[in-house]
Amino acid sequence: MKAPTIFVAIASYKDPLLQRTVWDAVDKAQHKHRLRFGIVDQCDAPQRWATPTGAFGRQMQYLWVDPLMSRGTCFARALAQQLYAGETLYVQLDAHMAFPPYWDAWVVDTLLDRMASGGPCVVSSYPPSMEWEGDRAVIATPAAGTVTCHRVNATAAFDARGIYLDFEACHHRRSQPVRAHHLSAAVLLAPGRFAEAFPYDPFGYYLGEEQMLALRLFTHGWDIWHPVDNPIGHKYNDHQDPAIRPVHWSDDPDGLRPIPHGVWQQESYRRQRRTVACPGFGGVYGLGGVRSLADYAAWTGIDYVRRTSDMDRARELSPEEGA
Repeated sequence: MKAPTIFVAIASYKDPLLQRTVWDAVDKAQHKHRLRFGIVDQCDAPQRWATPTGAFGRQMQYLWVDPLMSRGTCFARALAQQLYAGETLYVQLDAHMAFPPYWDAWVVDTLLDRMASGGPCVVSSYPPSMEWEGDRAVIATPAAGTVTCHRVNATAAFDARGIYLDFEACHHRRSQPVRAHHLSAAVLLAPGRFAEAFPYDPFGYYLGEEQMLALRLFTHGWDIWHPVDNPIGHKYNDHQDPAIRPVHWSDDPDGLRPIPHGVWQQESYRRQRRTVACPGFGGVYGLGGVRSLADYAAWTGIDYVRRTSDMDRARELSPEEGA
């Protein structure tokens, strides 16, 4: 088999850790020449990144977007995804990540093992938290042999406007990946054709992004798997931290935008409601016909059509699921 190449899609909004994220990914990779980056940077003009030139510069595609023209998370991910150019594997990341040594080998081994075990799939889970201590990234990885699963938050209720439902992480000791009903948009590993089969809906916004993508994958016959020992760290926004990074929906320029963020979120909610209620709505951004939303509800206890959930089942699938 030809050595696999990896496309890394990163969407950033005024993120001070973007460059550190990219260079940490490069520095810690075992096979740097097999990486190619698609970066969408929504930042003020003075902060635009002068991406490297030369041989490695050709491995980076960088697209700048004026933050006043930005339409949110899904819009930026859709742009980054369009920079995909046929690489073997596809990795979607946030712009505030850190990596262990040879993280790219973990991606290849994890994905190829899953792809060899069955049908089309993605591998994804909430990443462990990370903090930078000087030049050293400290990743709070759980004990070895841990699968981070997703469960519905005990106090969660369906958002009345869309399909958003709050999930949280729980940890199981497992030696094999667990078949999942939800995913993390912050760390998503997939075969390269994911970029063509599941184009990001640029009219999505933020809330409901992960739920919508999980349903699209499920109904098109793709499985989601939570990996064993996800090693890629994520800097979560700490509201006690004075260096909190800006977010699109609360940033000062929102009042200066031609269309404020609330309009995009409401449009995203409308599309979510139509997608689950009207078969065929959404075109390439819609649901598939291999498995139904009723199949999803029967498996998980989460019924996105009726906006109900069997909490005893929906909170957490059995640790044996996917064995």
